[in-house]
Amino acid sequence: MKRTSHAVLGLAAIAALAGPPQLAIAAQDAEEAGEAQEAVDDRVLLLEARLEVLELELAATRSLLDETVSYLQAQAQAARSLGSSLDAAEAAGFTAGINYRSRELLLNGWRQALQASQTRLPGSQAGAEPRD
Repeated sequence: MKRTSHAVLGLAAIAALAGPPQLAIAAQDAEEAGEAQEAVDDRVLLLEARLEVLELELAATRSLLDETVSYLQAQAQAARSLGSSLDAAEAAGFTAGINYRSRELLLNGWRQALQASQTRLPGSQAGAEPRD
């Protein structure tokens, strides 16, 4: 607002030296300049308020993303662990006996699901394959 008052005073001084017709023109120019500056100041205040809101939203989104990635990494680790358990069950004879083919199919389905849960994990390198 100081700039506006300086501009008004400066234009008023010029107008006083210039004479009556120029006085009216200078006063009008000073008023228009003051109005323009006020509009800019209002816009700056509005943009600063919007920036604060966006910064808060960004912080909340980052926090949620961090929690999501952490959760997904834990799920991928659990999938690797379950895969090891399936291997151990198979080695211990889980698939032997009556209707062994159904148990082999079950193990195969679980392994495919576990592999899918470890592929393209957010936060990991693109296309990274699951770790064994």
